[in-house]
Amino acid sequence: MTSDKCRHGQPMTMPSSSTPVFLMSWAALEAALALLASPDKADQIPIVLSALRRLQSSVPPEKLLVQILSATAWITADDEPSDPEEASMT
Repeated sequence: MTSDKCRHGQPMTMPSSSTPVFLMSWAALEAALALLASPDKADQIPIVLSALRRLQSSVPPEKLLVQILSATAWITADDEPSDPEEASMT
């Protein structure tokens, strides 16, 4: 960012060395999701990324991270059990 204010109008502060920071580019997230996605949901990756990018400007970073983790869990989940006996166990 070139401005000294973040998008919410608050002054930007650099995290201290003890504050954990997580940085990941959207391209890296897309690549990770492509590697992890279940075959039946792989075509949903662009939609998921678009939704997350839109969400980025309206929620704090920690809530965005929770949404990214939730989206990753959903996109990697295999909704169809491969063994018919698994379906009867649930």
